[in-house]
Amino acid sequence: MQDDPAKLPKSLYNVPSYIELTREELYERIWSEPASKLAPQLGLSDVGLAKTCKRLGIPRPERGYWNRLAAGHPVKKSPLPPAKPGEERSARFTSAADSTTPPRRSKPIPAVLPSDDLALDSRVKSLLELIMKAVPDKDGRATINASKFPHVTCTPALAQRVVAAISVLIRAVEDLGVACTPGETNRNGMAFAKNGDILHMEIEEVLEEEERSQVDKRQPSWEWPAKRKIPSGKLSVRLWSEGDLRGQRTWTETSARRLETIIPAVVQRISEIFEAFSYERAAKQKREREGEERRVREAKERENRDHQERIDQVIAGRVNNLRRAADWWQIFDNIQKFISECERRWRDTQEGKLSMAQEGWVFWARKSAEAFSPFSDGYPDPACDGTFDADAIPLHGPYPNVRKIPDPHPTERSHSESFRREVVEIKPPYPFWLRHQGRR
Repeated sequence: MQDDPAKLPKSLYNVPSYIELTREELYERIWSEPASKLAPQLGLSDVGLAKTCKRLGIPRPERGYWNRLAAGHPVKKSPLPPAKPGEERSARFTSAADSTTPPRRSKPIPAVLPSDDLALDSRVKSLLELIMKAVPDKDGRATINASKFPHVTCTPALAQRVVAAISVLIRAVEDLGVACTPGETNRNGMAFAKNGDILHMEIEEVLEEEERSQVDKRQPSWEWPAKRKIPSGKLSVRLWSEGDLRGQRTWTETSARRLETIIPAVVQRISEIFEAFSYERAAKQKREREGEERRVREAKERENRDHQERIDQVIAGRVNNLRRAADWWQIFDNIQKFISECERRWRDTQEGKLSMAQEGWVFWARKSAEAFSPFSDGYPDPACDGTFDADAIPLHGPYPNVRKIPDPHPTERSHSESFRREVVEIKPPYPFWLRHQGRR
């Protein structure tokens, strides 16, 4: 079961919990109580809430609305208009507890580091032996990189404190539901795991610079360092997460802040980071789910739009065929009238008789004129040339057929336009010898 971002537990101190409201939900709330009361609940000022409503296209009550409503006068509630293309459909707000100043941090209770090996966690007892047996580097510190331990770099003198701190920290985070498991490789070290998220930890003894009192003159001059780095006896704890910079944090001991105080802060930070990871994962899943729903909705709208365009094409095609058929009929009728006029003229000049050639031409002309009549092609057929029930056509068809009646008056270009040639102006080549005349 995935976490709901609105129901995630609040962190120990100042990790905010969020709520997300759709346009419709915010519209109902903005018309249910004054903005001066609603804005603090959403972690905003009155101006911030007004800007959010404007960004989402949500109308707000006019000035004096709540006073007239309280006095019993009739008021008008502006309806919520549909969202415009590209307009946001939801907004995220912090809860009321997080809308003011963050809760004041309580002073962490210092951890008690066990001094007895018997009180150490059984999983880290062997780490003490590894540190003591390791060969120190030139700085005197031993480095342990093992998959079942956090990375450790310290002198043997601090081995007991380091192992005791790790032991306390492991038990504290496990009480919060965080598992401590071996890392995938020695490079990563021990992993803190929760809900699929991973954190790693490193503990290192900090080096500090020291003035050298004497310099070995037998060495070359470039090897005469005036300062050198030595172990300081102070530890640094670092959290890090692969692929997410928010999981990185470092604490370093000072004279005022000891390791016993740092350990509770590290435990607290681990809890907060896992809560943040959980929220971001749930929010990402919600965004992906909303994105998929939006893509499905847009695909459905596109299909409906294409379906309507196909139907409109059929309707337009049939209406266009009606116009073309009428044009062809007019041409056919004019041809028939012309043939009749030709026959009448011949008969009037030839005592009502036609020659064989004239009779042949009239027969040929009347026969040829039939090709211009739309009836010769069976037009119109009310079943396939007239209206149809568009609502009865399923999505993706099949769609009604449309005849291909040619246009009797196609747009034509004149002969001169078809064979017009562009006049290309031929310019003489540039006399490059002029370019260098001024250099002589």
